[in-house]
Formats: sequence, structure tokens, C-alpha cells
Amino acid sequence: MEIYVNDELHDLSPYNTMERRIKFKQWYDEKAVIRCGCKPLEETPFLHIRSRTKKDNTVNYFLSRNRGSKINPEKNRKHLFTCPNSSEQEDAKGQLGITEIEDGTSECTLTFGQTNSSSTGPSAGISGLESTTPDETSKSKTKSSLQSLFFALLQKEEAHIDVYHPNENRNLSGRIYSAAKKMKVNKNLLVSNIEKRIYIASSYKGKIPQYSNKIDNPNAPYLIIGWGKREDNFIEEKNKIHIPLYSVDDRNTQNTPITQVKVFKSQFQKTKERIHHLQKYNAVEYGYWVIWRSKTKSQTGGHYYFLENEILFIPADTLTGIPVDSRYEKLMLQRLISEGRHFKKPLLPISFESETLIRPDFVLIDRVPQTIIEVAGLQTDEYLKQLSYKKDYYLKEKFKYVEWKPYELALGDINIDKSDF
Repeated sequence: MEIYVNDELHDLSPYNTMERRIKFKQWYDEKAVIRCGCKPLEETPFLHIRSRTKKDNTVNYFLSRNRGSKINPEKNRKHLFTCPNSSEQEDAKGQLGITEIEDGTSECTLTFGQTNSSSTGPSAGISGLESTTPDETSKSKTKSSLQSLFFALLQKEEAHIDVYHPNENRNLSGRIYSAAKKMKVNKNLLVSNIEKRIYIASSYKGKIPQYSNKIDNPNAPYLIIGWGKREDNFIEEKNKIHIPLYSVDDRNTQNTPITQVKVFKSQFQKTKERIHHLQKYNAVEYGYWVIWRSKTKSQTGGHYYFLENEILFIPADTLTGIPVDSRYEKLMLQRLISEGRHFKKPLLPISFESETLIRPDFVLIDRVPQTIIEVAGLQTDEYLKQLSYKKDYYLKEKFKYVEWKPYELALGDINIDKSDF
């Protein structure tokens, strides 16, 4: 993310959370003039830095969009809809149950359908995300899925795994962990000073806790994230399946797994059925295993055990760790990398127009204006109709536009720098 500070462009992406706070405090004390870097200086909206004192008396400094004409006299200036500061992105996340708080924290409530805690494992749990609203009396709640929560985590500014820059240090586990400090699920941060509700497979080789005598064991994760293969050596043990998890940092499945997570066979089978159903659209073999668990008290003893509410396999590119929707998207991503391009791969919709959620496949961010690439892998009338609508929308917003239809043209024949206006 780039911002103008007193008319000078600054790139915030190399800074970690603490380094950003130090910079923000410096600019706050200097009363610096801050503008977003998503457009040329003379066109871009103002931002400002706010401070908030926590319960422990520490002060947090963060970027905030200006609201209202008193603060922002140029209120008609809009962010690019691909910019993380845009209100369009915030509204689109709201449609999926993700609420963005001004200090950069994201909030949601993850719920599931009724499960069966018998020895055979859970029944089909249907996940949903309920957005928390400023008006606590509001009865309107938007539901989505565990996948939306995972993608929101990857897209947070602290992680920005959806963004690629050549020769950068990806460090996925560290990025995801930093983002988890700013993600609240069911009113609890995934990572706080008190507990850690997330496990990320990296260099730690210990077992993932399955049992606990206390319901609030701070070392027992609810969210588990690891790298893996769609088809692997899944060991069966009575009513359980062992899923091998590899490091999200090196993503090398030739190595010994970092650990294995035990899940109920019945729930794992539902995941395999979904993978098999989607395989004809997405033949990518590697990706993330994402598991959400809840604690349930044993009917035969005094201890608690974990019940898997949902298990997901998210296909992704091995080199970057960026999720992809199809093998065609993976091919396009690999071409962009080979050409040294800087790009975003949006994981969540970034605008909601005329009842249509807009999510470009790729956004090239190393040219002005930015270029949007759509990989048109389907040929149905409804899909092509939506694609035509999205193209018109991109061109109206003054982006360049490139479209690749794999069934008509080889990837090597596409001239990415020759685009529609």
C-alpha cells in the first residue's frame, strides 16, 4: 500500500506492524498531510492518522479514511475501487459478513449448522459469517463461509498475500500470524496477549492439541492452516483421518510433513466429495488445508475434545502461495511472475454493482492506469453475460482491460500490454 505524506510517495508494504505504528506516530506528531497513493496526487483522496488509547494505556496509531466535508473538503474524490481504502471494498466485504473497524481490525461471527458429537463424528456443518454492525439492535445479519474468513485474513494489510512483488520475501506464516492479531472471530482475536486461537504450519513440529481438561486452553487452536496436497497419504485410524500438513513457508510437499491433524472421517469425506465435484474446474493439486474446530464436552468423561465444523482445501500456486480458481489462472499467474510483473490477485469481491459482486482475476499495479486481467475459463451464456458487464464496469472506471479465453487463444499469444480502454 502506498500513501502520499506531505506530497511525497511512501510504500508501506515493507514495514511490519510495529514499524508502521512508529511511522504513523511520527507523522501524527508532525501533523503531516496524508493522501492515498492509489491515484496521482492531484486526484487522490485525503487520509488521516488517528490515535486510540487501549485499556493498558498503550496508544495505537492507524490510518483512517476521511468522512464528511469538515475533514475532507474534497469529499467527491474517490479511491480506485481496487484500493483497500475504498468504501466499495468495505461494502463488498459486508455482503460476505466481514465488518471492517476503523482501527484496521476485522470482525465476524462464525456459525455452523447443527452437528452430531457422537463417536462417528460431526454431521454436515454449514458455516456462516455474521457481520457485527454498529447498531447492536439490528436484526439484519449477512452470512457467508469459512472460505471468506480465510480469504479476508490473507488479504489484510498485515498479510497482503494476494499481492506479488518480484524478489520479495513472502514469509507467509509470519504475515498470516500478524494479520490474525487484527482479526476477531466470535468476539475473540485469533491472536492476543492471552491466547492463540490459530495454528499455522511452519517450523513448529509439535502435535496439534486435540484434548483439553479446560475449555479455555490458550494453546489449543480453533483455526488450523497448513499447506498440502489434494491427494495425499491420508492415514486412517478407526473413525479418524490424519491430514499431513506441510510448511506454508517453503510449501515443499517432498519434505516430511510438519505435523498431522486428526479429523473425523465422516467430515473429511464431505470435503473429499466437494473436491471431487470441483476438480473438473480446478485441477490444481496443491494448496491450503483450512480447518475450523469447536470444543465439545465428552459424553463419557470430563475432558473436552475438538470437533471439526468444516474442512476446506483451497487450491493455490506453490511458488507464491496465492490461491487460484483454476489451472488457467495458475498459468496466467506464472506468466506474470516470469515477466517480473507486480500484481494483485483479489480473493474477495471488491465492489458490489447492480446486484453483481465484482472480483477481477488479476490487477497489474506496475502501470498507470492499472490493467485488469480476466481469465474467462467458462463458456456458459450467464458467465459471458457477467463477464461483459464486468468489462464495461472496468472500462468505465478507466482501467485497462485484458481478457484471455483459453479455449480460443493460447496464453503465449496474449499481449498483456495491448489492452482495451
